[in-house]
Amino acid sequence: MFQRLRFWEKWRHSPFWIRLLNWEYWPSYTIYLPVLPYILWLMARSRHIAFFTGANPGIFTGGFGFESKFQTIQKIPAALRPNSVWVAAGLPFYQVVELLASAGLHFPLIAKPDLGFRGFLVKK
Repeated sequence: MFQRLRFWEKWRHSPFWIRLLNWEYWPSYTIYLPVLPYILWLMARSRHIAFFTGANPGIFTGGFGFESKFQTIQKIPAALRPNSVWVAAGLPFYQVVELLASAGLHFPLIAKPDLGFRGFLVKK
């Protein structure tokens, strides 16, 4: 009996099962395709293609995925906000290091693009 449990524990932690059982690893179409008929019905019912933007009125485009992450984070009270900086593209590296030091950030860091969704272009 214990040998069978050990076998299952070994398989359960394999990359195959982790990717299969955690929806974060699934391709986008497996999440959105089954919901598409419902979304189309809601569009028709509200008579507006961007019906969902009213759900988060404080966020540009209602959080659809093309809003500035940095601007959205700045709306959180400073005491609750994660320590973050916005770095313009093409900024020399020494200026980036100075900017990070002034914000109290140290390497290693997680860099996220300002626009995007579902981990697109996230780098360590």
